Amino acid sequence: MGDESADAIPDRVVAQEETDEAEHYVEPWEEDPAAQLQEVVEPGRIELTLWTAALGGDPVAHDVSFKWSGGTTADWYEDISSTTEGLSVMSSSPVRGVMAWPDGKDVMLTFTWSDLELEGHAVLPEMAPTLGGDPTHPKAWLHLAEALLQFVLLDLGSGSRRSTPYYDADGWSVDIDDLLREFLSGNGAGKASEDFQTWLDDRVAAGKYTIEQQ
Repeated sequence: MGDESADAIPDRVVAQEETDEAEHYVEPWEEDPAAQLQEVVEPGRIELTLWTAALGGDPVAHDVSFKWSGGTTADWYEDISSTTEGLSVMSSSPVRGVMAWPDGKDVMLTFTWSDLELEGHAVLPEMAPTLGGDPTHPKAWLHLAEALLQFVLLDLGSGSRRSTPYYDADGWSVDIDDLLREFLSGNGAGKASEDFQTWLDDRVAAGKYTIEQQ
């Protein structure tokens, strides 16, 4: 009577290995998103994929990215991520804008969501990416990305906001991003976030911009 193959693996061993694999499996939304970032964040593109169930149902992945030059401003972008299975190309609905934290505390940001015809500005209180005064700490950018994602999904996505378009004296539409940059390049440097709306109101009152197309 011949012996069984020496290479045969007992069923109990296979079962144990499968159990071990199942116990060690981590869902993508259970992973620490901070691991996607460098230990010291450098100027350039900062990219994160964040999972959220903020809208109910199963967790969905969203891509959040920043283009940071090393100062107190950055361009930002958010969209549903292709990492989420079962999505079509039509699921993409990007939102983008500019953000700044000249007072080192609050983040003022502009947003343009073309699919919803939304354009405007807002403030994320106490979300400047300067954890302990350090703008290179990965947790600072992670916290900002998480707050930004919540803002897009739960605030902008709620439909409660309305666009306020601005026009120059000739009736041409003025990009809200350019308005924020103009504010920052002048007397907005180092100012608190709420001053941006005051600055806009003053220029409308002075006739430099209007909120009704001529």
